[in-house]
Amino acid sequence: MNTDTTLYFYKGSSFLSNTHQCSFSWYCGKANSKEEEFKSAEQALMYGKAKLFGDSVMAEAIMNAKDSSSFRSLGRRVQEFDNKAWVRCRSDLMKSILTAKFGQNELLCEKLV
Repeated sequence: MNTDTTLYFYKGSSFLSNTHQCSFSWYCGKANSKEEEFKSAEQALMYGKAKLFGDSVMAEAIMNAKDSSSFRSLGRRVQEFDNKAWVRCRSDLMKSILTAKFGQNELLCEKLV
């Protein structure tokens, strides 16, 4: 009998994974931003990172990318990146993204309880 009830967030097949494919809208809260439609929490996080550091070229590239490995790769190339600022902001950014992801997807939200 398997008694392991651990859910692994990093696994792509888990609905908890940042790479889990699901559509949701999110507004990153930066000036001149609009609500955007995202394919995954990973895409939204990398987009938010680009917007945080004022890299609109990379933000657009992230929106046009097709998969999570591309989102991450583009996110690593954000211009004017400041790790101290990123560490201060990333948790709040992700909370906002996850609130949108689970708040707009009833089936995913039901799995949380």
